[in-house]
Amino acid sequence: DWYAVEAIDAQTVAINEPHSSQYNTSYLIVGDTRALMFDAGSGERPPGSRSMRDVAGHYTDKPITLILSHFHYDHIYDAAAFDGVTLIDRPDIRADIQDGFYTIGPWESHATGWRPLKVAALIADGDVIDLGGRRLTIINLPGHTAESVVLFDRHRNQVFTGDFVYRHLGGIIAFASGSDLTAYKENSTRLLQLTHADTLFFGAHGIPRFGQDWLMLVDRELDKILKGTATYRYAAHYL
Repeated sequence: DWYAVEAIDAQTVAINEPHSSQYNTSYLIVGDTRALMFDAGSGERPPGSRSMRDVAGHYTDKPITLILSHFHYDHIYDAAAFDGVTLIDRPDIRADIQDGFYTIGPWESHATGWRPLKVAALIADGDVIDLGGRRLTIINLPGHTAESVVLFDRHRNQVFTGDFVYRHLGGIIAFASGSDLTAYKENSTRLLQLTHADTLFFGAHGIPRFGQDWLMLVDRELDKILKGTATYRYAAHYL
């Protein structure tokens, strides 16, 4: 139907939305005892089609933890279908949790207001999520948005990057509310230092899989932008 599902390996599933306006991809990451869903769909699926939660449930019978790569509208649509959401522990996020619920507003979603989401847990930058036989490090990398996170499976040498970096068009998206080019450059360098030439990266748009060479290109161009040496051209629309 709406989705195109790809097995990256026996415990990692890319759930693509090839007919969405920006070719979204969310990821189901499975361990021996638990599973993790990274993002919750673009919101463009036809009425009556399966939710991202329903699709994920088809590929695992383990309890699923939802983590959002960030709060833009095209990543959060089916978030309420999950049993709560795990959020990055930042002072700005913690301050806005009311009675165990977090509401993504129009400024954060870059679109419209959002219904309250039950907060299942808060997890700090650098903490490790144990799925049973599979451990993921969560890393808060502001730049695209302040709350942007990536997930790093060090054992499998896989990084799930959300919108912080993806192989699609220019690869740097920093025009929305919460974007910060200085932080973007600092954190692209941080991610380069944490990874290796043979690390596999999986982004949220466009070509799902790419290598560290693409991140190196993004980091290099961010440096040019900040130094004022980039070559600019105007476009009617970033797509």
